[in-house]
Amino acid sequence: MLETVTTQLLNKSLEVILTLLLEKLWKWLLKDENSQHLYHLLKMQILVLYID
Repeated sequence: MLETVTTQLLNKSLEVILTLLLEKLWKWLLKDENSQHLYHLLKMQILVLYID
């Protein structure tokens, strides 16, 4: 019984931590300067593919 509760608690805690980290990652990626950098990088990759 205690083992099951401990396992469930650990799983839920891990789920909450991963959700928070993912949320922080999305906020960071969607910041304006990051999106501009990613957009520029994507344009360069498309250009390289087009040239090849």
